[in-house]
Amino acid sequence: KRQPMARPRDTGRSVLAWLGNVLLPTAEAHLPPYTGDLYWVKVQVPGRQCPVELLTSELQWQLDDGSWQTLRDAAGQALTVQVLSAYLVQNRITEGPYTLAAPVPFGVASVR
Repeated sequence: KRQPMARPRDTGRSVLAWLGNVLLPTAEAHLPPYTGDLYWVKVQVPGRQCPVELLTSELQWQLDDGSWQTLRDAAGQALTVQVLSAYLVQNRITEGPYTLAAPVPFGVASVR
């Protein structure tokens, strides 16, 4: 009779460790360790279940064609943007995460 396999012991990772793994997964070990500010930008579009998202270290964001089309299709609707930021030293969060107190509303004008 086979014995059930033992489950790995829960290491009790902190929320910051979990978030760090979400932002910079450990499976991507081929990338060099990152040190600096990191921003997770989420744009909520009415009628869409998933937000338009971006993970970046830059203070500017150039939309790709698909994301831009999604926002263009929502012209005239109330959109919101939420930003989560943290400072990492060699892929470890050392400051933050910080988030805006509330999502910031904005809109996209229709241009003809």
